[in-house]
Amino acid sequence: MPTSAILSILEGEAAPATFELGVEPVTLGRSRENSVILYDEHASRIHARIESENGSWVVRDLDTLNGTFVDGEKIRQPTTLHSGQVIGIADVRLVFRTVESGKITEPVGALPALPRAIPMDNKSTVDARTGLWADDLSALYDFMATAARFARADELIAHTLESLVRRVRSSTSGYLSLDPDEPFSKQVQPASAEVDAQLSRQLTRRVQETGTTAWLKAGISSTSSSDSLAPFSDAVCVPVRWDQEILGALHVYKKSGMLNQRDVRYCEVVAGFVGSSLSRMRLCRALEAE
Repeated sequence: MPTSAILSILEGEAAPATFELGVEPVTLGRSRENSVILYDEHASRIHARIESENGSWVVRDLDTLNGTFVDGEKIRQPTTLHSGQVIGIADVRLVFRTVESGKITEPVGALPALPRAIPMDNKSTVDARTGLWADDLSALYDFMATAARFARADELIAHTLESLVRRVRSSTSGYLSLDPDEPFSKQVQPASAEVDAQLSRQLTRRVQETGTTAWLKAGISSTSSSDSLAPFSDAVCVPVRWDQEILGALHVYKKSGMLNQRDVRYCEVVAGFVGSSLSRMRLCRALEAE
């Protein structure tokens, strides 16, 4: 048996934060089937494997596009790990440390620089006021410019869902109205989705109770077998609100891959615009009725 060891997250988004290596091989990647799930769109579904060989721990890259790094060097073959070394996959970094007599050895020094999966350019800068990237702001402008033409809520929602399917590359996007005065209750895109496609009651309930975004990867550890999230690898539900009133729930689901913080932030900004637009439309209907 090799020396006991643990993996700990240093940078990026992954779960669990600390993982103890055991007899079985440890896999790392985007899929929820992995021992350590990497929430990074540039990691492969099953990206790397760590296992014991001849009393040592060895890491293997599983023929991935972006590669696996140890202390900043891309590995070309199975590589023996030493305590304190840093494994890099996309923008996630994990430190490997051995445990002797119950004590962790080798403190972590300065982190090695890793090549970025996407080169930085003027589209990769983040606006400090909105938290959106430059190309997201451009997409948001196009979305709003078209949305401003619609006078009916169902048209606005259909446009919103179609835009999210394209921008976030979601498998399914849906809207569930929580406004008793709204003439329609639900819409789902794309058009190829089943007519009776269900939107998660669990996520909707969380949004109603908390008034905040409910993200599957960010803390909903399990779903009931009857919940409609079962076929999806990740999901987020964002409240569509105006002032203190929740008008609806915006659902975005992925069947493969994971949503990232950038995707969720974009959905939240879109939901804010939709909330103000729906409130304006409701006021117009009230004035027309009077």
